Amino acid sequence: MTAVESAGGLEADALDLYYARMSASIGDKAEMVRHVRPGRALDVGCGSGELLDVLAAAGHEVVGLDPAPESVRRAGARNVHLAYADEAAEVCGPHSLDTVVCSSVLHEVFSYGNADAVVGRESSVSAALVAFRRALVPGGRLIVRDGVMPAPGPARIRVDEPGAVERFLRHSPFRRGHGTDREIHLEQVGPDAFEGEFSSAMEFAFTYTWGERSFAREVREFYGVFRLAEYARFVQAHGFRLVCAREYVQPGYRDHLAGRVSFDRDFPASNGLWVYEVDGGAGRERTVARIGPRQGL
Repeated sequence: MTAVESAGGLEADALDLYYARMSASIGDKAEMVRHVRPGRALDVGCGSGELLDVLAAAGHEVVGLDPAPESVRRAGARNVHLAYADEAAEVCGPHSLDTVVCSSVLHEVFSYGNADAVVGRESSVSAALVAFRRALVPGGRLIVRDGVMPAPGPARIRVDEPGAVERFLRHSPFRRGHGTDREIHLEQVGPDAFEGEFSSAMEFAFTYTWGERSFAREVREFYGVFRLAEYARFVQAHGFRLVCAREYVQPGYRDHLAGRVSFDRDFPASNGLWVYEVDGGAGRERTVARIGPRQGL
């Protein structure tokens, strides 16, 4: 999606790279389609619209929202509106949607805020969830694919590039003392070694894997806002009930970091997929699952 321009004005080649990478991950995102209810589906933070095309090809009436004018421009003739996540009900209408899809969006809502541009607040995600529930029909579905925070506890990370962690900490708006709802803190304990909460180490890794050309944007995003079960409880508190949830390592993360970044703990899940229904839906299944063994780098 989404707050591409909120990252401070990327160069044209970095912007092209961003959208190209979003398009390249469509295979991972497309799994969400099997959970979409028949009828009208909203893709929040739709970017240039590739997932809208997949949804339309599956027979759904589609609409997209994105707050970045560049996304709307690239979406072309697709049905995309320039709007923030918490404006979903206003744009689409109350009880007008059968499904809302959020693919790698809610961590950006947390990181950049909505139109208020408040950084690093759970309240921004809450505002979006309230809007989604209002826009959905009774029994409608909310499908979330996003980063997932690892298990609590300390971790040591080794990075082969001198100065990479220091630069990350210098530019991160989530570093300790900035008053955000999530904080990042790593302390250097050797020439190439740093220690801190496992979540802080993974936030560095998530940013680092995108490379130098994407650093200016990625350093401003907190990817794993909640752990798998915490995310489920947070969304349920807004009038949804959990249908199913699972976590997994997104393809490419281990390969991008191999030989460059290593941990003293097993490499954790990077992503989660959650499916919810508005109260009144008919779904019964409620499971939380992990996919496959967790392997170190």
